[in-house]
Amino acid sequence: MKPILFGIICCLLFWGCKGDPGPASPRLSGNLMGSVMIVDSLNRSIKDQSGVRVLLYPGIDSTISLSDGSWQLNNVPSGIYDVTYAKSGFYTVKAFQFQFVGGGNYSFYPVRMIQFWSGSVTRLDVIDTSNIIRFQGTINASFARGRNVYIFLSKSQFKNSVPIIGSYIIYVTMGTGQNFSYDLSRDYLGNVAVEGDILYAVAVLGGNGNPGINFNSNGQSEFDTEGVPLSNTVSFVVP
Repeated sequence: MKPILFGIICCLLFWGCKGDPGPASPRLSGNLMGSVMIVDSLNRSIKDQSGVRVLLYPGIDSTISLSDGSWQLNNVPSGIYDVTYAKSGFYTVKAFQFQFVGGGNYSFYPVRMIQFWSGSVTRLDVIDTSNIIRFQGTINASFARGRNVYIFLSKSQFKNSVPIIGSYIIYVTMGTGQNFSYDLSRDYLGNVAVEGDILYAVAVLGGNGNPGINFNSNGQSEFDTEGVPLSNTVSFVVP
């Protein structure tokens, strides 16, 4: 076989005889927009809806909501982003792995943000027995009405963005010095923790719903503790 013909056959078989690649397609961009509704701890709407920072990551593009709660980010390149809504004194809301294709505008669903409760859990203790984990604590609140205490469990000490393995709600009548107690059976932990694991717990005072809990890109519950009035952290060994 002649050398030239052999070379042409090899080119077709292995490389397809492609020419020089052309310029890459330009990355599309567009505008993102949405609105927030900020409410107080009793779920009453607050007149001024401004001051919520909407942050995109990666890229660290951000904007601040206006007095009517609306916000907009312009000329955002297409990509996959985590979106964080944050305002001091309110529970953080997060959305992970949002895929923006660009080439136009995208409107997010309205996001509701709830104000922290004015009270707190001032002391949390844990008693670890052979079968039962007993949580005991004291509440500091300036009002006498029924509210929820949330106990969050994690395999790591509580800092920002802590994956949690469980949350438990205790309904108590509020008032300064009010005590509460909650018994957790080992069986309630299921397969998320085994005998001998060291777990950490904090208590948070809140209303309806799980305050500060979001789901990360792996589908795990995540507790963002920044600014939330937390109890002290306690630890125990799973019996």
